Amino acid sequence: MAKNNLRIPRPVISLAMQNMLMRQRFPSFVFDWKQGTGRWKGTLQPREISPMYEVLIEYKLSFIPEVWIISPALRSDAPHRYSDHSLCLYWPDEWKWSPDKVISTTIVPWAATWLYFYESLLDTGEWLAQGARYGILPNNVGEIDEKSD
Repeated sequence: MAKNNLRIPRPVISLAMQNMLMRQRFPSFVFDWKQGTGRWKGTLQPREISPMYEVLIEYKLSFIPEVWIISPALRSDAPHRYSDHSLCLYWPDEWKWSPDKVISTTIVPWAATWLYFYESLLDTGEWLAQGARYGILPNNVGEIDEKSD
């Protein structure tokens, strides 16, 4: 018997659904929508002694979400950022963004993790995350379990 190689497509999570899920997990994040791109602004505090970091997340369906730290200003030599200063949150060879992923259970916690390692850099002078593998695992392994609350 021939092997069936049918792929069942995963459902795309709409911007409206992403926003609903974001509001459940991060109610202080404010959403706006402009020219097909969803934008969330909110604050993250990686440690009790940390300042509140204002973050901006932009997401256009079927594209990779991008995250910037708006304030306070980061050191100009902060590592693991792209040329537009958006954060590098995972190594693409280890994990791939797809439109069926939930931003509030992947991208936002990873941004908080990035900020934790950034503050460790400020404290120690070293980026303590192990290369590109800081908490990001292949497939869904690195995602936060929705039922863990």
